[in-house]
Amino acid sequence: MRIASHSWNFWSLAPLSLIGVFLWIGSLLYADDTINSHISNDPHSTTGSMTLQEYLKLYQRIKSRKITISPQQGKAGIPTGVVLVYGHIMLPPFVIIGREGKILINGVQVIPSLIRERANEEWLKSIVHNPERTANRRRIGRLYVPAREINFTNIDKLSQRIRHDKVIALFDDAKDIVQNLHWQGEELCFVERKTQLATCWNLGNSVLPQYSVEDAKKFNNAVLARQAEEIETALRHGEFVTFHPNGQFGSRPDCRNQVTEIMEQPDLNREQRIEELKDKVFDGSYDVPLEIIDNYDANQWRVDR
Repeated sequence: MRIASHSWNFWSLAPLSLIGVFLWIGSLLYADDTINSHISNDPHSTTGSMTLQEYLKLYQRIKSRKITISPQQGKAGIPTGVVLVYGHIMLPPFVIIGREGKILINGVQVIPSLIRERANEEWLKSIVHNPERTANRRRIGRLYVPAREINFTNIDKLSQRIRHDKVIALFDDAKDIVQNLHWQGEELCFVERKTQLATCWNLGNSVLPQYSVEDAKKFNNAVLARQAEEIETALRHGEFVTFHPNGQFGSRPDCRNQVTEIMEQPDLNREQRIEELKDKVFDGSYDVPLEIIDNYDANQWRVDR
């Protein structure tokens, strides 16, 4: 499957349109601490050897993937191709619009993911209205600057093991709020005990530059324009374009018959259908199968409609 990867790795889901929001949320979560980290809470769409339960735990912020869409279909537009988004099938003609940090196809927002946006809005509300959680995030955030100073400034002076052990030692007084501290290359990863949310700090690269909201908008407009062009090209070539919840999209062979066959098997339960879709159709990823399971409409998936 050819994937066009232009997503900003911000909890989910969103493309680089959220740089300005990223900076604002950084200040919200970490108060007056100066944090310039790339916080990576959203792995790539392939889930590797992760089990379904592990995946659901990692994305427990998403309470529901059920969503209703209402495409506005006219007579004009791109006459070819098929779109799969949120587990729903959309047919031509297609009109693609990029505006205000979003891409819409026939009036339906496809980037960033509506499901992830909804989950993040609910999560942010819980942060704002939960003083204990906010305090814990501040405690964790205060460790970022000293962790970077130890690791990044000593990359050429100390061995990786010594640097990493010194950083881990910083968390001795925070073991009541974090667990599962481990390194992935030069990224320090951990899980918050209260929320079970995973976070990774990239401590091996130079500090990320600060972006103004205006700079973010300009950059995002360029990204959106390129994405819209790629989507249009794929659809004009008659391709089956799949949108992933992390903001990625790509073309694959038309899988409607495969999906229908799996969904219509009477002897499979919900989890078995998810595993079948993951292994046989969606390249080892749980992202799209979970959205199909929650939003499956047999009529939409008919090839002859």
